[in-house]
Amino acid sequence: MMGHRSSADWLLEVSELALKKMEIEDARNFVVVTTDNPTVMQSFCRKFQNKFYWVLAFPCFLHGMNTIIGKICSFPWMKWNIAKATKVVTFFNNSHYWGGQLKDQATRDNITRTLKQNCESHWYALILQAISVSEHRQPLMIICVHLDVMKKTNGLSPISSDVIDIVVHDLEFWPAMDQLIKTTKPLVDTIGNCKSCEASLASCMLELICCARKMSQLRIDSLD
Repeated sequence: MMGHRSSADWLLEVSELALKKMEIEDARNFVVVTTDNPTVMQSFCRKFQNKFYWVLAFPCFLHGMNTIIGKICSFPWMKWNIAKATKVVTFFNNSHYWGGQLKDQATRDNITRTLKQNCESHWYALILQAISVSEHRQPLMIICVHLDVMKKTNGLSPISSDVIDIVVHDLEFWPAMDQLIKTTKPLVDTIGNCKSCEASLASCMLELICCARKMSQLRIDSLD
């Protein structure tokens, strides 16, 4: 596809060429075609099914899960609290001294996960970030109440006052992280379990059923 526009007709031509190279030109050994779900892919699937009428067409399971996570993260109240988590992670990952202090405290608290930076291309990366921040709650609290965090001491820069407010004083931040993780963890687990190249259609379906069951059992807590 390099150097070509992603039109449905060109996708179909490339797919038929791939089938020819695999010596299965009639696609008789295929049951399902799975693609992304933008308009061009939907059009390609229709054209593919017109030629190979027995083949089912499904949008990508992982992208579907990712889209659900994106809608949850885009809810204004949650989006604002995710921005706070990003601010905390960015400060400590970019601070040589305070990042080292946090790492040392996390080691003392037997925490092996590092603070995860957000990856813009994947919504579920925000959840991995939230999980890492939540796991660091105790070391973050310990670091942010040090006597030397509020002002420059011995030439060392203080911790940002915004970060201290989020970690220590913000009453809604930690409950928001807990609620985000609780709500999206089944989706993230499903994405992780289906990312393998060996994942079959059956395994994807089973993971989808398990995910739906877990989400149907979610309960609203008093702070939600």
